[in-house]
Amino acid sequence: MVRVNTVSKTIAPGVRTGWIVADETATAQFDRIDAGGEPSFTRGLIDRYCTDGRLDRAVARLCEGYERRRDRMLASLETHMPPSATWSEPSGGFFVWVEFPEGTDAEAMLPDAIDAGVTYLPGTFFYPDDGGRRFARLSFSYASPSAIDDGIESLARTVRDRVSVTGGKNG
Repeated sequence: MVRVNTVSKTIAPGVRTGWIVADETATAQFDRIDAGGEPSFTRGLIDRYCTDGRLDRAVARLCEGYERRRDRMLASLETHMPPSATWSEPSGGFFVWVEFPEGTDAEAMLPDAIDAGVTYLPGTFFYPDDGGRRFARLSFSYASPSAIDDGIESLARTVRDRVSVTGGKNG
């Protein structure tokens, strides 16, 4: 197993420093192609940021914000989606996985959702075969609470319109 990560999303977008967790054979290959790496000044700043508690505080603030937006999306789904729709209640991450009512094709419905001002990734993007037709992955990580409410309300209206037009049939 090899794990590669970066601090660019947690510290600052311009900080292009990362790390790898792997066995010695794999890390030796990375050392072989290292073209000089990050300046020692930047490494020192990152070290200080990570060891003096600022990183932990920043991550806690980020998690609180994501949790509020996740909770807002879950509440909005509960308020607006048809009763036959279901969704995940994630304990982490940035996405809610929605299952639309029987007969709804999330990929076919996407253009209508986009016209209504909403976008998502259809479940078919995540299946190697023809599965996932009724599913969509919704992101809550970036949208404001009011945008989440507006988006879910528009998406629910699109689902209802699609189900009523197709009579619950795929299409």
